[in-house]
Amino acid sequence: MRLRFLITFLGSLFVIICSMVAIFWLLLFAINGQASSPVQLYKSVTQQKQITYDEQEALVTFRKIAKENPDDLMKPDIRQSINTYEMKGLNIVIRKQDEILYHSPDLVVKSLIVHAPEFDTENIYTQGTIDNKGSLYRYLKFDFHFSDNDKGSVMILKQENSFAEFLQRWGYIIITLILAIAVFLVILFNRSLNKAIIVPLRELSIKVQQLKEGKLEGKIEISTSKGEVNELAQEFEKLREALNRVSKENRKYEENRKELLSNISHDLKTPITSIIGYVEGLKMV
Repeated sequence: MRLRFLITFLGSLFVIICSMVAIFWLLLFAINGQASSPVQLYKSVTQQKQITYDEQEALVTFRKIAKENPDDLMKPDIRQSINTYEMKGLNIVIRKQDEILYHSPDLVVKSLIVHAPEFDTENIYTQGTIDNKGSLYRYLKFDFHFSDNDKGSVMILKQENSFAEFLQRWGYIIITLILAIAVFLVILFNRSLNKAIIVPLRELSIKVQQLKEGKLEGKIEISTSKGEVNELAQEFEKLREALNRVSKENRKYEENRKELLSNISHDLKTPITSIIGYVEGLKMV
C-alpha cells in the first residue's frame, strides 16, 4: 500500500512538472509565435543588450586605426587610447593570427585563445558573446590585415551580467539543491504517509482480524488521534461495542434458557417418579 501511495505521489508530481513545462512552452509560443527550442531559448536569454555609446565610440576609434595604419595597433602609443576606454569599464583585445598582442587585465589569455571568434575579414559577423574563464562577455570586433598580410582583430568586450551567466556559474549548484529538496520532500512525504496512514491501517487491520475471530473485549485503538483512519477506527469501535453488547445479551439469554430447562426438568422429575412408583406397586399386587 505504501508503494502505491508513493507511486501516486510521484505520478502527481510528474504530471505537475509536465503541466508547468507545457504552460511555459505555450506562453513562449504566444509571445514569440513559435515553440522555442532549448537552443533558441538560450540565445534569447543571452541576447545582447543595447550597445552603449562607449562601445560604439571605441569600435569606431580602433576600426579607423585598423583601416588606415593597422601596424599602429602594435605600438606602445596605442595604450593611452586603450586605457581611456578601460577606465569606462570596457575590455580591449588586439589579436594577430593566433597570438594575443594585447588584452585588458581582467581577461585570461588562454581562455581568449580558446573562445575567441573566428576571423571574418568581410566583417559580416561583428558581434556576439564569448566565455572568458566562466564569465560571459559581449563583444564588438573588426577584422583586418596587417601590413605583412597577417590576419588581425580588434575586439571591444563588455562583461554581461545576464541570467545565462548566473546559470552558468550556479546552475549545477541550483539543480543539485532542487534535487536534494525534492528527495527530502519525497522522504518526508513517505515518513508522514507511513506515520499518518500506513501504520494506523496496519493496526486497524489487526484489530479487525481479532474482531473477525470473535475477540470482542479489546478496545479498538490506533496510534493516530486524528484523520480519516482514526474516524474509521472509531466506527469499528462502535461496531465492536454493538457486537459485544449483543454477544453478552445472547449469553444471558442462553443462561436463562438453560436455567429454565433445568427448572422444568426438576419440576417434572418429582411427579413422574411418584407415578413410576405407583405403577411398579400395582404390578406387584
